[in-house]
Amino acid sequence: MAAAISIPFLHPVLITVVVIGAVVCAWGAPAQLRERRWWPAASLGLGVLAAVIAALAGAVPWFGQLHLAMYSLCLAAGFVLAFLLLRRRAALLGVRQAWLLDAFGIAVVLGIVGARARYVYERWDTFRAEAHGDLQQALLLAADLDRGGAVWYGGVTLATIGVATYIRYRKIPLLAFADAGLPALIAGLAVGRIGCLLNGCCYGAPTSLPWGISCAHYPGQLVHPTQLYETVACAILATLLMWFWTRRRRDGQVAFFAVVGYALWRFCNEGLRGDHDAFAYGGTLLTTSQATSIHLVLAAVVVAVAIGWYRRTHPAAAIAAARVPGSRFAAPATLETPAPISSAPA
Repeated sequence: MAAAISIPFLHPVLITVVVIGAVVCAWGAPAQLRERRWWPAASLGLGVLAAVIAALAGAVPWFGQLHLAMYSLCLAAGFVLAFLLLRRRAALLGVRQAWLLDAFGIAVVLGIVGARARYVYERWDTFRAEAHGDLQQALLLAADLDRGGAVWYGGVTLATIGVATYIRYRKIPLLAFADAGLPALIAGLAVGRIGCLLNGCCYGAPTSLPWGISCAHYPGQLVHPTQLYETVACAILATLLMWFWTRRRRDGQVAFFAVVGYALWRFCNEGLRGDHDAFAYGGTLLTTSQATSIHLVLAAVVVAVAIGWYRRTHPAAAIAAARVPGSRFAAPATLETPAPISSAPA
């Protein structure tokens, strides 16, 4: 059973009203308010006010038994950390807070849907078996996030497509935004993996190492704490990437090292996991995430070579890529330098 905190004096419906009210205020307010740095916190306060008014009017109950799964709490904490780390750097790029809130909302929704969808897709037979062949019950089990189970690659893929589409719509340079966003994303993942440990998912294979931990799936044996391995690795990688962000010389450099660095790490850590089966890939046995890691490294190299060629043949693109706001190596402004991002039309 997933680790959880029970709060006996708050009703789940009351909390739902708070969340819905906060989201409506955060994303539905006029642009002038959404640009204020204090507006996210004010939106939460307005959500609480809406819940209090609804409870006083008798529309929703005050008291109940609220169960907060540690997996969900860590997932939420990871998203909040990513937003806080990204906000200042996005502002240096000229990204308005309203745009960042939009992009963040897209990432949260599509990230959760994509991560869960890939997990369910890879284990659909297990869900059908637990539901004894009942399709409706299997779908309900698939939608129960508190059970844990999500494939990060699935979430980041769908979220990337959605956010990239929105970023291009706002005419924000995609590589510049990726440089700022990926370190924050990896830092958020470091927190989310703690939820995996508390939930008992993403567990490791049996080990004789002294830091092995117990696992319900391997009674009487110790397993690799692969969740904590990933927390430590992601924290280190995110720290190095944020350090490098202030020293980058071209747009896309941080994003390249983020993709390659995480993919290589994930490939290695997958070899210590004990929660999935491998499949034949190119004459060897790999997990689906190991295969994805290989594809990501290859794609990152191909894209980097293509971008390098394009910049060599298009001087204006090379000048734009050297702007790198927030870096100590930012190119000095010239008459040929494109206009600041913040001047893009709303």
